[in-house]
Amino acid sequence: MAQETNYYLLLGLFNPNDDLAGTADDDPAVMSRIDKAISDRQRDWSKDSRNPRLASEANYKLDLVKHAKQSLDTQDKRRAAFAEARAALEKEVRGRVKVYAAKGYMLSGEIKKISEQISKKRHCTIDENMVKALIPAGVEIKAQEDGPKGTELVKPKSFAKYSGSEARMKPYGYANLYDMLDHGNTKVKSTPTSVWQSKAKAAKQALPHKSDTKVSDHEKMYNLCIGTAFKDDAARAEYDEYLAYKTLISILEEVKEATSVIGKLQSGPAEQYIDRLYEAAAKSGKPISRDQAAGYLLWYCGKNSIPYMPPAAPADPSTQRQLCPWCGALVAPNAVACSSCGEKILVRCPKCNENNRADVHYCGKCGYDYTNLTRASSMCDEAKSLAGALRFDDADQMVAQAETLWPGLSSAASVKQAIAQQRTLIGPAATQLSEAVDNLNLVAAGKLYDDIKRRSPRFDNPQLRETIDAGIAHAKTAMESGGGIAKVLEAYKACHDYPGLAAALATNPPKAVSSVMVRADGATHRAFVSWTASDSTDISYVLLRKRGGRPLDEHDGDMLTETAATSYVDESIGCAEPYCYAVVVKLGPLSSTVTASEPVIAYFDVTDAKVSPSQSTIQITWGGVPGTGILEAWRRTDHAPQHPGDGERVSNVVSSGLLDQNLKNNVPYYYTIFVGYKGLDGKIAYSQGVSCEGIPASPPEPIDFLMAQLQPDGSFTLEWEVPEGGDARFYYTTGTVTLREGDVAAEQELESVSMPLQIQATGEDSGTFSLPDDSIYHIISATVKNGQAVIGACATVSSKRAVEIKDIAASGASATVMFDWPQESDRVLLAWRTDRYPASAEERGTATKSVNKKTYDLRKAIVVEGLQPRVTYYFSLFARLGSGDSASYSAGSNRTFSFGKATQATYRIEVKKAFGFGKITGGTLVVESSGPLPEMELRAQMSALPVFVTQGLLIASVPPIAEAGTHRIALPHGSLNKGMYYKLFFKDANAYQTSTLVQATGTTPEIG
Repeated sequence: MAQETNYYLLLGLFNPNDDLAGTADDDPAVMSRIDKAISDRQRDWSKDSRNPRLASEANYKLDLVKHAKQSLDTQDKRRAAFAEARAALEKEVRGRVKVYAAKGYMLSGEIKKISEQISKKRHCTIDENMVKALIPAGVEIKAQEDGPKGTELVKPKSFAKYSGSEARMKPYGYANLYDMLDHGNTKVKSTPTSVWQSKAKAAKQALPHKSDTKVSDHEKMYNLCIGTAFKDDAARAEYDEYLAYKTLISILEEVKEATSVIGKLQSGPAEQYIDRLYEAAAKSGKPISRDQAAGYLLWYCGKNSIPYMPPAAPADPSTQRQLCPWCGALVAPNAVACSSCGEKILVRCPKCNENNRADVHYCGKCGYDYTNLTRASSMCDEAKSLAGALRFDDADQMVAQAETLWPGLSSAASVKQAIAQQRTLIGPAATQLSEAVDNLNLVAAGKLYDDIKRRSPRFDNPQLRETIDAGIAHAKTAMESGGGIAKVLEAYKACHDYPGLAAALATNPPKAVSSVMVRADGATHRAFVSWTASDSTDISYVLLRKRGGRPLDEHDGDMLTETAATSYVDESIGCAEPYCYAVVVKLGPLSSTVTASEPVIAYFDVTDAKVSPSQSTIQITWGGVPGTGILEAWRRTDHAPQHPGDGERVSNVVSSGLLDQNLKNNVPYYYTIFVGYKGLDGKIAYSQGVSCEGIPASPPEPIDFLMAQLQPDGSFTLEWEVPEGGDARFYYTTGTVTLREGDVAAEQELESVSMPLQIQATGEDSGTFSLPDDSIYHIISATVKNGQAVIGACATVSSKRAVEIKDIAASGASATVMFDWPQESDRVLLAWRTDRYPASAEERGTATKSVNKKTYDLRKAIVVEGLQPRVTYYFSLFARLGSGDSASYSAGSNRTFSFGKATQATYRIEVKKAFGFGKITGGTLVVESSGPLPEMELRAQMSALPVFVTQGLLIASVPPIAEAGTHRIALPHGSLNKGMYYKLFFKDANAYQTSTLVQATGTTPEIG
């Protein structure tokens, strides 16, 4: 049987100590293991089939595995497959042994390495004894030799994130993202992250507006820079770590090639490799020490069996080359400047004139902050780039900031001089070019661009050049198409100064509209304007507004909009002000005559009227008196008053509302609030009025108990006290809750600041609900009656768990709760009970302890004192999110704890056998406990006792046990076989802290 069709090897079933022949052809334990192996491999290969590099092999194996069960369905087939697999593996082991034994002996570590490598490759178990048995006679096995082992160069977590980008950069010759953004930059290491992100954004913006592979690839690479690699300093550190690993591993791989002939690494080349590793790491932004570089080299040589022993005595540091603080290149010990980037190694302190290395944090003499030096130097480099793009003002500002950060910076003076020379050379052409492009005078802009290019050959702005050329080309195509006025307008929109446009437009002057209509609405404080359509085509309308008179031309009054529509809503009018509106028809640069409306005046009503009924009283509030208006409120019991004088006038009216008392309960009252405005003639003009209604009644009671609790599936349970006199309603919001318990608000007002919460009722005072995401939400309870809501208790919930309890340890009568401090949190709260987990951080009747970061740092834990023995405590840890009135708590991390075990439990299996044959026909799990137990799992395997909860076959899942006593659980038919060893586990390992679970005395874990 070929290797690929041996199903013991294909499925990873081979174990030298178990041939899986079983007790019968259809042995359930054996077939269960085979089924599980098939399922596991199919899952893995199905995943691989979606990877282009692995798809071919994975699909081939998926086809083979279809026949696996048929090929292993008898004892004889399984024994044959086992023998063939063993022969194939022994052959592979002998081949590995031959390589290592060539020196006349083998090390114990080499035997272990062979065992691990073949086991990993074949997904099976090859123990060291099997390897030892295949070592030829006469080959001595020695203990592992002592000596330096080196330091493993570990592949960073960011490798998978960025390795895929290599294929996209390779066709364009980019070594990495830095090289793509600024080829030849020798100061990558010292350039701030924000500068690299700005370069990426500018490069993306400058991409041509066309769709091809090159543009698409570059857009993706620039997005990788902006959103991932240079998102912030932490993200850049990940990318630098990836680059450093890639560079260092490539240097180490050269060692293997360089030593392939002589078979060893000599000390001279070794020192050169150490220097290269030392320098490469620094240039990649992840500097290492020489000792680390030497450690990587030693590790690589050991891994690849390259003989190399580092010198016993370290080299004299004073004679070794040092790293440039700017670019990371190696320089001579006493070098003044770097031969790679040209920057000074030593920089004079602007405060005390002491020379310090440029990469120190503070001056060694006076303590002056040197961290600003790198930022200032980078700003000067950026100023050069800005000047090259003719952004002189931005460049001047950048240099000024650099001089503020580092007074007397030598490079700042040279950059300022270069900017001044460039500005003199270009003159006002840069400003003129910008204005020409903004105004779509692209023919003139093209001439200015060419003129600047002649004066300053280094000037280049591909995006600007493309904009100019594309606009002119578009106008040319439209003008030459002969499509009438529509094409002439299309040309005008592309390029205003294209030759021949003015003459073509002059033959089609736009026709004015016939009328303009306006309706002023005092309730909404808006004016609704409409007009008849013009008889001209391809036109736009300019709407004007003038206070106190009609606009005379398109420049007289305020221009509100230019639109192709024939209506507009003016939301910026004043109260009781006379306005005239006018429309001008535009056709490119041409304008029609003005058509104006009649004057209109909007008499503003009050806004945001809210009704609050209570016992024999109605209170109405609003947004104040508009302008200089005079308020009047009128009331009726049959319909809303239509005009002042209709019904009874309410006397208790102030500028912000009214209070109408001594009313009859449960009777509807209708109100209209008018605002009167006195004109120049002394007459009063009234607004159209705002109507509202209310029913006086005794207010309902608020809900004063509300508890929400997160469930394992991400939903929440909710419990509340049933209110009297109204309906219980619930709302949720992520915003700040300004309403307090006992406040009365209109139901509409409550719904404007929160969303109704849909509750699935489970009882009169309980239910369940779900939230859209893991944000922090405030749950508001309200008792609603006659459209009014009385605010009750609130709860803060989130399915987000910001902090985790790692462990709880006993110390005397105290419990030490250990956890890692949560990011973006200034305080945590530990809550505990003895009956259940706390529902929230602020649940009443719960013991709590709150600590800040300073207190936490003393022990890296919270210590709870005075706990009782043999009592189970339910701890929940919450992180406070936010601060002040908006602070709330995350979802809790739960764990139980007790001194000693609160519950003791034993278990055993009783088997039932067939009469006369001894075959097992059934079984019962018997659990005896002194108290409640959490969920458990019964597992079993052949020949050995399961050690972990994931080991062996899952025989049965045991649900939680609620009380003490003897509990019998029937086991699935056919799940037990002779020779199996079984063990009962708690599904949650934390349960072992509070409960004991052991095999019953006098019973054996073997099923027989």
